[in-house]
Amino acid sequence: MQTETIETPVAKLDEPRVTGALAERREAPPSTPQAVSMLNIIERAAFDPSVDIARLEMLFDMQRRMIADEAKVAFERAMSAAQGEMGPVTRDAQNSHTNSRYARLEAVIAAIGPIYTKHGFSLSFNQGESPSGAVKIICKVGHAGGHHEIYDLTGGLDAAGSQGKANKTAIQATGSTITYLRRYLTCMIFNVAIVDEDKDGNAASHNKAHLMRIDEKQKGEILSLLKSLADAKIETATFYTFIREHMDAETVDDLKVSDYPGVITALKNKLRAAQKPPSDDFPRDQP
Repeated sequence: MQTETIETPVAKLDEPRVTGALAERREAPPSTPQAVSMLNIIERAAFDPSVDIARLEMLFDMQRRMIADEAKVAFERAMSAAQGEMGPVTRDAQNSHTNSRYARLEAVIAAIGPIYTKHGFSLSFNQGESPSGAVKIICKVGHAGGHHEIYDLTGGLDAAGSQGKANKTAIQATGSTITYLRRYLTCMIFNVAIVDEDKDGNAASHNKAHLMRIDEKQKGEILSLLKSLADAKIETATFYTFIREHMDAETVDDLKVSDYPGVITALKNKLRAAQKPPSDDFPRDQP
């Protein structure tokens, strides 16, 4: 008697699938060994029934802060490198109304655009709310690492000439003011000097600023900001590395007057960023 063997198919269990918030947060690839390690911890915790939601959210918060800190460090390093390659921009146009020379926006972008894009920066401009008769320009400086900073500059409408007589239509005045503010805001962000101005002896003053050392008041402001950073447990050794490599200064006493605006801006931005509460938005699309 022949016995027939009947094989019963065995259902395969699907591998655990991550859905919802965890799946979305895994879309952004980690960028450093530390981030990879944190992601591994989160994945293990997600499948551990003993780990509650509150603890899992705490791990997510830690990962958010870690990625944001890495992106900010990358931003600051790239900004230092970019500024180290940028030289002064020469005035290339003549203002017939004021009989003075100025650098057009095109000249500024042509001079520094290839440098800041090479270091991963992009600029996007918009208008903000401003008082009547004024224009406020906002610039978002984004970096390939994921961090961004917001800068703004406000100015009155450029509707009149040097004699105070209106010489533009309303739309022309708005366009001229926007171009003017974009030009100056771009130079402020990257600490770029505009040179070769020959009105009222300002060119000589500019050259003098490149030779003169900062005074005691300027030195005191820099040291005060450095102390605030140290009090906030923020490392300041890279400051001295930066001024040594890019400003040929071993100490604060060696800084020149032309260095002062960029140093003050950088220190204030660093202190402001350190005091800013961490963002609730989870960074995405990390490179």
